[in-house]
Amino acid sequence: MIEGIQDTVTKPNPAASTETHRMGVYCTWRGFDVEDVVDWLRFLPSKSVPTPSPDMVRQIDSRFVLAVPWNEKRLESVQAGYAQGRTLPPCRLVPVHFRGLPPLYIVLDGMHRSYVARTLGKPVTATLSNRTLIYDTSIMQIKNGKLLTDDYAPLQLIHEQYAFYCSLGIEDHSSAIARLLSKLCAKTS
Repeated sequence: MIEGIQDTVTKPNPAASTETHRMGVYCTWRGFDVEDVVDWLRFLPSKSVPTPSPDMVRQIDSRFVLAVPWNEKRLESVQAGYAQGRTLPPCRLVPVHFRGLPPLYIVLDGMHRSYVARTLGKPVTATLSNRTLIYDTSIMQIKNGKLLTDDYAPLQLIHEQYAFYCSLGIEDHSSAIARLLSKLCAKTS
């Protein structure tokens, strides 16, 4: 089975750093916080290609929609809508492709609808943006703790970013030991 996003609900923590965590909601993909994943994807160069039939309404596997609720009242409203059987408007998603992984989707509109659909085990009713992002990790590398790409200045990585980028297939070219650690990291993802 291909691993999708995992949702965990815990006791609300009013002192947490984000509204999501204050609500007691934790969403992870491959062990990484989904909010971080979306931020970290912004550091990677991508090729933008036209999306076929972008405005066609379709059903998307909610396990691969990078949705995290950020407002408790909106979350409750969407949950009530689902419970009452209301027809909710389609979400708007950006397809994201990495070689060897199922398509992921970044939410442009409908974060709470996507999240609730996922927690209910239902597909997300959505239209897609007119552009799809294609990531080619073979043109990226990690060297001496920095992410190197052609399009951006070197990015000093923290441990979680390093593990995330290695899990996407970005190789560490620092040393033989770093390459071994990179391969071990990829096997545990």
